[in-house]
Amino acid sequence: TLATNFDGKAPTIKLTNADSNGNVTIDQTGAVEVKGEVKDDTNPKQNLTFTVKYSKDEVVDGEVQSEQVEEPVNVATDGSFTVKVIPSASTYSVTLVANDGVNTATQNVGFANRVMPTKTEPKLYNISLSNANSLGAYNWIVPGNSGTSLDSFTANGKVSNKATEILFTKANRVKDDGSGYEDFDPIAATITKSTNANADSTFTVTLPMHPGINDFRMIVKEGSDVVLDTPVAFYFDRQAPEVMFSTPKLYGGRIFTNNDTVKFKGVISDDFAGYTLKINNLIASDNFSTDSKGKETNAQSFDRDVEVKNGEFVLIQAIDQMSSALYGRAPVIVDKDAPSVTLGIKDNDHVEANHKISVTAKDDHLKLLRVKIDGKEVNHASNGLKETDIKLSKNNPYDATFADLKDLKDPLKVDVDFNSLSAGKHLITVEAVDYAGNVATKNT
Repeated sequence: TLATNFDGKAPTIKLTNADSNGNVTIDQTGAVEVKGEVKDDTNPKQNLTFTVKYSKDEVVDGEVQSEQVEEPVNVATDGSFTVKVIPSASTYSVTLVANDGVNTATQNVGFANRVMPTKTEPKLYNISLSNANSLGAYNWIVPGNSGTSLDSFTANGKVSNKATEILFTKANRVKDDGSGYEDFDPIAATITKSTNANADSTFTVTLPMHPGINDFRMIVKEGSDVVLDTPVAFYFDRQAPEVMFSTPKLYGGRIFTNNDTVKFKGVISDDFAGYTLKINNLIASDNFSTDSKGKETNAQSFDRDVEVKNGEFVLIQAIDQMSSALYGRAPVIVDKDAPSVTLGIKDNDHVEANHKISVTAKDDHLKLLRVKIDGKEVNHASNGLKETDIKLSKNNPYDATFADLKDLKDPLKVDVDFNSLSAGKHLITVEAVDYAGNVATKNT
């Protein structure tokens, strides 16, 4: 038979020399004495261990080092105890630990005459910008629509009516080789006082910028008193992402395809924190990092198949993290039918040297008709739609207009003259191609 005893109650620790807050006093020697009693109601009685944990200073090689120690505490038969230790000068409490073999109780004892300092957060001064988005703690994102200059930003904001001067000094960045150090002159903001003493003043200041994080030191004065001296940062990028498409090509401003999808391939980059490229709201490329060195680190290739339907439009958006954007929009023509070819001669026909035949091709979107004899081109005709790459712009894509296509349904026709051919058998090859990529060939 196995007998078991359940113990669900931890020992109790009671202090007898602590103040009303549970703290004791450190004496002039740096020692602290804690008195009290510890009890355990476990039945049958278990071996009770009682220790004190604290941080202790030791001198090692002439330097003071602190270490955590745990030392046993003697407990009288009535449960009373007295323990005296010298805690580290950098600590603010000791901990008593009682264990009955099953349950553990702890009691943290603070020092009445040594209180842990509380860290106070710096109070933010009443200053704000109306044309930049705050990230808190005097950090701002300069949106892409806040101006047109690529190397400066005119900040407009509000400040306490007590402010008499606001100065911005550009932070210095020394090159890796130690060169390039320069002391920049402070730039003073123009403050316009409010006639209402309870209202904020307004201010404006034009600051030099580069794509990326621009660091300054901002000083605000009220008379001769400096009431704020703090680093500030502006996240600046007014250049939209750069996008170069290798496919598809546009013909007459249109996308032609013989599939239900179109492949969009190219390269995208940004001069600061990254971008998102969307094609018909599908993300083709996405990259974001404020640690980016621009195109050098964030250039990416993209390759995305996008579903399309005949007569619909493809909308392309390239937006960077500062909301600078480029757009593009193009109509789609889906054509899965190959051209038809009419060749005015049949296999093994005999023709005279001065004979001439006509070759005709038809298609809704005919691009090219080419005729070869014995592998050598002898004539061709084409509908010369201009081939262009996809180009994005800052313009509203829905304002784009598309010129009427020339009538591509008119047949292409060429004549083939046999005067230069020698007597004998010859192979005539005809190839007709439309703008969607459908090809028809005919040989005789």
